[in-house]
Amino acid sequence: MLARLQSRTLPAEIVSDRGVALYVLLPVHISRAIGDTRAFWIYTSPYYTIDGDDTLVRHGSFDTGRPYTTRLYRSLTWLKAHSWFLSVLDVNLPLRLVDRDAQLTPRILEEARREYRAQFHGELYVVFHPTWARGNPETDHLLELMRTELAAAGVPVLDYSTDRGLTDDEVVNHACDLHPNGRLNAELAALLARDVGPPH
Repeated sequence: MLARLQSRTLPAEIVSDRGVALYVLLPVHISRAIGDTRAFWIYTSPYYTIDGDDTLVRHGSFDTGRPYTTRLYRSLTWLKAHSWFLSVLDVNLPLRLVDRDAQLTPRILEEARREYRAQFHGELYVVFHPTWARGNPETDHLLELMRTELAAAGVPVLDYSTDRGLTDDEVVNHACDLHPNGRLNAELAALLARDVGPPH
């Protein structure tokens, strides 16, 4: 998303330059930001880091910007696909996400908001998805870190992580890959319509 905004081509593709942008945030987006083995399909995507001057910098893609690490991650992904043992253990690199891994995501979102506001007359909101913190202590901690970092950066947040409208069995597509199903999407859309309000 950030790379797309940085290309500065979106204003020519959208009829109005006024409105609201919504970025729906899920725990897996941390893995997508750092390009770990939980998001093994992401390696041709943009690779961002925070440099020594605390500046967000893009280094091409994960393939070009950190070729040796990405090669290692690709190898593990291949091994997991061919090893029942590794698959059952669900081994990933890094083994667990720590605060340093999670701090990149709010920095990317902060820069995306800055780009959006420079190109449009509107606001970018980060939406914490209702499935974020349903009973997982690790993702609960990451959620608190995200809240703190985004608040410090002044990024507006719509937090539905504590919403308990539908039960877990009702919100995901068990026949597919546990993505939110239509019922949960409809519930989330109603919450957004209530809190964002009609367009001005």
